[in-house]
Amino acid sequence: VKKDMNRAIQFSNIAANMGSKKACFLIATIYWENKKFKNIAIDIFKQLANQGYGPAQYFLGNLFSSGSIGEQNTPVALYYWDLAAK
Repeated sequence: VKKDMNRAIQFSNIAANMGSKKACFLIATIYWENKKFKNIAIDIFKQLANQGYGPAQYFLGNLFSSGSIGEQNTPVALYYWDLAAK
């Protein structure tokens, strides 16, 4: 089966518009891989984390821990990891 990223994004957007947090997370990870859309991805991850979506909380913890979105921030990383663990 040939991969078609445009169709994947299209169907993920449809699912996200229907309220699927998993689809929103998928879209955010796709945006994260594209340097010019990283800020959009971070916004989506934060929105999902604030809605209690564990994978986004865990991912943000990793980003803050590694310094991938600015300076390394261990207290913020621990905050997101703690949320994800609950």
